[in-house]
Amino acid sequence: MTFMKKFIKFCNDNVVMISGLSIIVGVHWGWSKLQDVPALVRPEEKKDLPLIVGTRKLGELIEHKYHELTDAEPKQP
Repeated sequence: MTFMKKFIKFCNDNVVMISGLSIIVGVHWGWSKLQDVPALVRPEEKKDLPLIVGTRKLGELIEHKYHELTDAEPKQP
């Protein structure tokens, strides 16, 4: 099989994954571009990407659960 045939087969087999990832990347790129427009978002209202916010919250939740299970004191920021 030539490279082009393999590539076309890969695209056909993974069309949902390719389109889903493209949409996710596009939405995050659009979010960051909207946050950079001063007419739409004042500097004090700017927010991080939802993925970053979610990752931070997940990390805090995991740390909290760990300290609950081990009876250790959570470290102060």
